[in-house]
Amino acid sequence: IYRALKQRGDRSKFVRINDKLSFSSFFGRNGLRVAPVFAAFRAGLRVGNVGDGTLPEGQDLFVKKIEGRGGIGAELWLAQPHERYRNNKGEECSREDLIGRVLGYSKQADYLIQARLVNHPDIADLTPGALSTVRLLTILNEQGEPEAVNAAFRMAISKTSAVDNFHA
Repeated sequence: IYRALKQRGDRSKFVRINDKLSFSSFFGRNGLRVAPVFAAFRAGLRVGNVGDGTLPEGQDLFVKKIEGRGGIGAELWLAQPHERYRNNKGEECSREDLIGRVLGYSKQADYLIQARLVNHPDIADLTPGALSTVRLLTILNEQGEPEAVNAAFRMAISKTSAVDNFHA
């Protein structure tokens, strides 16, 4: 049933939300706040029209696959003194090494580097650290309009988890 529902109607107006780079660009162009994307990489090369390829000093970062699922390949990198970063596994590297690392990942799958978002202080005590999110499930109703049918508030279960999703 789900596949049949997805196939009805004019699909040309839909945004490919599985492509996090397209998603971010589309919503950013249309006035919605999105996490800044500093760089993107495809097939071992930096995508030229995404950011300037530099990482802002002192900015915590989130690295993820452009078309990933379930948080697989996602990494949190916390800014350290002297333009260094440390991930949730305790590994540390320089800014240049981090870019090189993600460039290497992109030989297997497309990746992006974006700003780390944090929970609002009013809900910070509900989670061990990873950004909590709301997953909103929508369908197209009988008139072809989007309709919200379910929502879930998601939280990480471990201090070392970089993501909050059900897969983790």
